[in-house]
Amino acid sequence: MLSRTADAIYWMSRQIERAENLARLLDVLQQMSLLPGMLSSATLRSPLRLSGSEDDYAATGQALEIRSLMRFCTLDARHPASIFCNLRAARDNALCVRGNITTEMWETINATWLELRDMKSESQSLQGYRPFLEWVKERSHLFRGVTFATVRRNDTFHFCRLGTWLERADNTLRILLVHTAANTDSASNWEILLHSLSAQENYRQRYGNTIGMQQVMALLLLDAEFPRSLLACCAGIEVALAAIQGDNGYPPRRLCAEMLAALRFTRIEQELTAGVAPMLSAYLQRLTTLGQSIQNAYMGVAA
Repeated sequence: MLSRTADAIYWMSRQIERAENLARLLDVLQQMSLLPGMLSSATLRSPLRLSGSEDDYAATGQALEIRSLMRFCTLDARHPASIFCNLRAARDNALCVRGNITTEMWETINATWLELRDMKSESQSLQGYRPFLEWVKERSHLFRGVTFATVRRNDTFHFCRLGTWLERADNTLRILLVHTAANTDSASNWEILLHSLSAQENYRQRYGNTIGMQQVMALLLLDAEFPRSLLACCAGIEVALAAIQGDNGYPPRRLCAEMLAALRFTRIEQELTAGVAPMLSAYLQRLTTLGQSIQNAYMGVAA
């Protein structure tokens, strides 16, 4: 497979997953805004800081409040990290590799773009953003389902899965960082987080109805059976890397194996003694290094 084809497929999947996870992150913030005292300025600023968009938001001249932030991060075509721009970029990448993906994949992503293009920020603001955020998640689920059901298990499939797993791991860590910035350990706070990651049923099956930080962190970081956990995502990355043809994937495979070994032999109580934010930041840095290694190995261009 040509490197530019691999690059477009990989980023198409990352951008769709990124749009979904941004919707999940914004859902967390919106729900936190409904609880008195939960949404501090630092928490509001977190999605901007994590996406490198603080200067872009400041340039709009808007005060930092939840309604303006939602408009900026959802349907603002001038903000390159918005849901709108991520889905537009995913559709553009799909068009570039139209001959390498199935008709169902193309029709799903193109229909998503056409529907999104006609949405108006004003109407979303009046209706509330929750239905829009749910729509974004549903379209992402649909694209993944169509991909899984229609693509041959060749490099197209493996680069799709690689982009999805890497982006999902990245965003699980980022959502946890945003959440812990609220500096509260209340059960309702953790309940909101679990709901945003579709993890509430998984948590109760594993730990029951009592919600605590250590158990939540164990589920979202170290549970191999929960598909949004860091460990499960890294295991998915390892499988995808092993399946891609060619010999130039050794550096990312080695980095992934090292990260997997560290996660598999980690005890969450030991990690938490060093502080939650430093722990999450360290994992995020390792994941960023892995992503850059994948980019160098297969695409030959900067991320």
